[in-house]
Amino acid sequence: METQAPEIKMDVKTLLETTTSFRVSELRELEEYFFVLEKNRRNLQYLLQEQKEDHEMALKTQERKRIQERMEWERQMRKREETLQSAFMSVAISRQKMMKDLMARMSTTSLKYMDETSGSGYIITSPVVPQGAIHLGGTARKQPRKWWFLLCCSCHAASEDANSSSATADKKMADLQLIAKLEERVRKAETKKQQKALKKAEEQAKKAEKKAIKAEKKRAKKEGKRAGNKDDEVKGNSSKQFLSSVTKE
Repeated sequence: METQAPEIKMDVKTLLETTTSFRVSELRELEEYFFVLEKNRRNLQYLLQEQKEDHEMALKTQERKRIQERMEWERQMRKREETLQSAFMSVAISRQKMMKDLMARMSTTSLKYMDETSGSGYIITSPVVPQGAIHLGGTARKQPRKWWFLLCCSCHAASEDANSSSATADKKMADLQLIAKLEERVRKAETKKQQKALKKAEEQAKKAEKKAIKAEKKRAKKEGKRAGNKDDEVKGNSSKQFLSSVTKE
């Protein structure tokens, strides 16, 4: 037993040294592993910070572009509105001038005809065309219509002068009615043209607004996709670095 005691002590000492050295090596490996993890964490933090800054810059750029596009769209709308207003004004001025010319022609024709008939007749105001009357001007919208009634006598009806004056009156009446029809046709055409121009301007404004909204959605989708690709790239790089560090250990 006394001879075996030193051997046992040596075995215990050797076992303790082996165990201690193994634990020390394990602690060193753990320290190196944690050091690599800390390094990877710092790298990821730097990458995330850079990505955040890039994303903020992209958002600012996108907002600036959106504001510029909005200002350009508003400028185009103002320009189109000014163009339409000038077109409407020119149409209104030309219509007013044409109406004045028509009224002057009608007044001249009516006065000439009254001079030819030696004033035999009377004037009434009526919105409806009376039988055997001549239009002296005026519209239902601005002022009452005036009509000239001829006084017919039985003795004039039997003479040739009465027949010729009746034919002239019919011709003048037909001319005046034709002028009134032309006036109504021009007014309807101008109203239709103005409505068509206004409708076209509204459609163009709606198309421009839809186009701007579509471009903004497309740009936002592209930015989101780019940010997702950056996240995947950062995750891939971090996993590769971790695997390479573990492989080296």
